[in-house]
Amino acid sequence: MGSCMTATDARAEETAELARGGRTSFIGYVLRLAARFPFLFIAGRLYGADALGRFAYATMVVELVAMLATLGLKRGLAEDMARRGMLAGGPERAAAETRSLFDSLLVSVIAAAIGAAVLMAVPQIVFPAAQVHRLDRFFPLIIIAIVVSDICLAGLAFRMDIAATVRARSLVEPWVLSIAALALAFTLFKPDGLIIAYLLSMVAAAVASVWPALKRFGLPLHWRPDPAHLLLLARKNFPLAGADIAEWGARRLDIFILGRFVAPEIVGIYYVAQQIASLPQRLKSSFDPILAPVLTINLAANRIDKVAGHVRQIGFWVAAAQLGIVLALGLTGRAGMGLFGPVFAGGAVVLAVLLAAELLAAQAAVAESALIYVARNANLMWSLAGILIQVGVSLLLVPRHD
Repeated sequence: MGSCMTATDARAEETAELARGGRTSFIGYVLRLAARFPFLFIAGRLYGADALGRFAYATMVVELVAMLATLGLKRGLAEDMARRGMLAGGPERAAAETRSLFDSLLVSVIAAAIGAAVLMAVPQIVFPAAQVHRLDRFFPLIIIAIVVSDICLAGLAFRMDIAATVRARSLVEPWVLSIAALALAFTLFKPDGLIIAYLLSMVAAAVASVWPALKRFGLPLHWRPDPAHLLLLARKNFPLAGADIAEWGARRLDIFILGRFVAPEIVGIYYVAQQIASLPQRLKSSFDPILAPVLTINLAANRIDKVAGHVRQIGFWVAAAQLGIVLALGLTGRAGMGLFGPVFAGGAVVLAVLLAAELLAAQAAVAESALIYVARNANLMWSLAGILIQVGVSLLLVPRHD
């Protein structure tokens, strides 16, 4: 009876931890929402749909390469830390987790540098519909800052430090982006103002991620990079990387396809609709930092029933909250889009379709949070199948309506 109560108490404590982490992340979600709309308003009113379309496409490309460069470690790092910490045990546990973080940082930075070098060599991949200036070639270097920030925040989330993610992603990044975009709109740098603002925001977010990571983990003692282990880490997390790319691509691949077939102005209108429609999805994402360590710790101890219970609980919370958000945004779609400029109001229908899709996809995304650990390859195959269907339908319909 005592052991049963202990197990029940442990699950209740984990559920409370999920709720606390979710509340902290939800505060960050609200803060990010408060900063996102000023940026879209500034970009739409002061820069126009054409400049916003160029910005959307360029940032989409570098974020895709950054996602590839993390090698699935945004979610896989928690599993590696849990495994290595459990194997080390005792006083060596913290040191093993620190070495896991720095191994992940090293392999991801190497991948990011390779990806940035490719984009610098062929800048037309990033800026397909515009003349490439000399400084544009160096824009892909921001991939390294994005990757470092993502890995550090994943490590901090494993230590249940969700506040660091809120500060970096919901305060520093969006507000630096909005303030810099506003300031640059009245300078000679206005033609590249959105791109420069993005660079500043990502560098600021990286600093806001690295500093708390160094304070919490410190520098690794007696750490020597092991090439064999780094390769094993990258190979083991390949299915996770594929799942991350598939989830990200399902929401961004349409920008890439539109950028190849239509004018930047159309891309800009679609980007604003997509940013508004992604707000419900970000509510689900607010649970990711705290959900990953809770799931991986239970999976490492083979407590599958607890994992299932946590997934059901998060799914219920997300569905209940998302329904209200989708209805509020959908019913005011035309007026909301019109806030960013008269030309954007025509995207209200697109917004309604995207909101419906986000609502339907939410539960699948929550379930995938566990599937990426227990059925990696099967989950990857289903994700890739969805991407292929999306690409096929997009290539069929977009040119027809150009």
